[in-house]
Amino acid sequence: MLQIKNLKKSYKIGEHEIKALDDVTFELASGKLVAIVGPSGCGKTTLMNILGALDGDFEGDVIINGKSLKEAGTKDLDSYRKNTIGFIFQQFNLLNSQTSKQNVELALDLSGISKKDRSEKVKYLLERVGLLDQIKKRVNLLSGGQRQRVAIARALANDPDIILADEPTGALDAKTGEKVMDLLKEISKERLILMVTHSPEIAEAYADLIINMEDGKIISIDENLAKGREMEIIPIKKEETKSKMSVLTALKLSLRNAWIKKGRTLATAIGTSIGIAGIALAIAITSGTTNSVNTQVRGVFPTNSVMVGYKENIDKNPNDIKKLGYEDIEEINSLDNEFYAYQFPLKGEDIPMMSFYSLEEDLLKAEDFFNKLSEEDTIKRLIDMMSPGIIEDVKDDIQYGTVPNEGELNEFVISLSTAKNIIKDDEKLEDLIGKNIYVSFVKQTSHSDKMRGQGKPPEIIVKPLKISGIANTTTLMNTYYVSSDWNIKYYEKEFNLDKKKMEASSMIVYGKSAESIEASVERLDGNQDKYQFEMAGKTITKQIESTMKQVRMGLMGFAGVSIVVAVLMISIVIYISVLERTNEIGILRAIGARSKDIMNIFVAESFIIGILSAIIGIGISIGISNVINNLVYKFLGTFANNAPYMEVAKLPLKDAGLILLFCATLSIISGLYPSLKASKMDPIDALKRR
Repeated sequence: MLQIKNLKKSYKIGEHEIKALDDVTFELASGKLVAIVGPSGCGKTTLMNILGALDGDFEGDVIINGKSLKEAGTKDLDSYRKNTIGFIFQQFNLLNSQTSKQNVELALDLSGISKKDRSEKVKYLLERVGLLDQIKKRVNLLSGGQRQRVAIARALANDPDIILADEPTGALDAKTGEKVMDLLKEISKERLILMVTHSPEIAEAYADLIINMEDGKIISIDENLAKGREMEIIPIKKEETKSKMSVLTALKLSLRNAWIKKGRTLATAIGTSIGIAGIALAIAITSGTTNSVNTQVRGVFPTNSVMVGYKENIDKNPNDIKKLGYEDIEEINSLDNEFYAYQFPLKGEDIPMMSFYSLEEDLLKAEDFFNKLSEEDTIKRLIDMMSPGIIEDVKDDIQYGTVPNEGELNEFVISLSTAKNIIKDDEKLEDLIGKNIYVSFVKQTSHSDKMRGQGKPPEIIVKPLKISGIANTTTLMNTYYVSSDWNIKYYEKEFNLDKKKMEASSMIVYGKSAESIEASVERLDGNQDKYQFEMAGKTITKQIESTMKQVRMGLMGFAGVSIVVAVLMISIVIYISVLERTNEIGILRAIGARSKDIMNIFVAESFIIGILSAIIGIGISIGISNVINNLVYKFLGTFANNAPYMEVAKLPLKDAGLILLFCATLSIISGLYPSLKASKMDPIDALKRR
């Protein structure tokens, strides 16, 4: 039952007030086709907008099945439009980019029914209006009559009590109009149909009641005796549900629009991705560089290593520091049972230094060796070696050969990368076992000789060291491994070293693990005042990480400018989308979509752009990272033939995920304002825009 009570509606145009509806009152029962007839401007469309809850600014009341529209809240009105009212428009108001099926589904998307039930109902409705064979065809490819029948199927989707038809045949030819009216007459057996028409002939031919309007007033309500016939009213079975569009449905509608406007969507995403790529690349470079450098630092200063010197040397000038002696080695090692190995550097005027390495003894023994050091041929025949590693760290990881026998001073182990670097093209790695690497020990010019200005070249002593094993370790520089006390015993044997004259500003001790050695350092620094313990590797890595963080912030600061531009770009694109889809907004509101649903659709569209931007940006950063890594690898290859592949630019998976989350959040924020504007759009104005 529809009751209209003292309905009044006025418009102000300048200083003039125009009465669109002037105290309109009538009642209508279900199961009738009612024609509202009258000249243009008499209030027909205004009445239909109020009955459809598209216009809430009126006096009086509309009561449907005992419920007042005047007293209804926003949610109740949304539910009313979805469950009670079905709209049929003169201009169809279909989404031309979608199929017949998708247009009818649009109304069902607000009901939350299952995909299977939704599909079955769409087929039933399109079959009822005679369009099952056009179910997959886009509506812009249908004829006018077919499109109006799709609109009728959509109006029936949620089994409304009342169907409001505004000039349903106005855009159709006479023959097609007759078919549409026959269909509406059939549907009126089940529910109340109110039809606005300018044609008295159509009203006379099909209506059960004819309401004549003029100047906002009801002139007459006439039963149509010429066409009146008793019809059995078929009650409809329905279950009312609250109007609610799922986030998935909002995303689906936005994906369709993004695909239709794929050129613009992709261009926006690419433009936005520049800032994202900058951020991702900043993270990739700093993270990759930090990890790569830390890996190499750990090769020189492992995280389980500790640098030890006298506490009294803190803040002293390097020339004034007190040196460690041989007696300190035993004392320091005895302080904690975590210490299992050490390195004590041998330096001084009387101690020859291991300076040059080669597989060729004659090269090192040549009298003019120093004169040829700058020649490319000499450089190629030399082996660059870094400070020795501790054999205790690799003794269980020997790939070829064995560790030197205890007490054997003329053998050592080399790393796998060193072996690959010095091997000849026709040799195998195992062929290196037993071969000699010749070492030139260079005795530095004494201080007294320097004072006297004697320019004699330094003395060179060449000694062979046999390769006893190859450890399965990869190092940036060529590396060999010896025991902790090897150099002291070797120098005692070969150069008559006096241990009492040994001295160094610091030495390194090794613990069983980084965690245990850190605990030992904390304990020892608090329990004794003689020695200062500093975790060299940890200190260096912290410095590297601190530096890289500063670099990262600097790079991300530059990228931040692009992010601001990206925010504006997304916001503008969504605003343009709102303007383009205004008619769609009106259609959705007319079939029961909430303001929140409209907002979610456009937020979802900005979300899609943000995610696409993140994917493109991350992809760009990965591509550039690979280029950087390959260039670094080639550059390192100029120094070492078997340089390891270092990923100095690598985006961690966790950070990639955070970038995706950041982009999603940023894009949603960017689209909030235009989405909010869309949600507050007046449905009547929206339907008028095409």
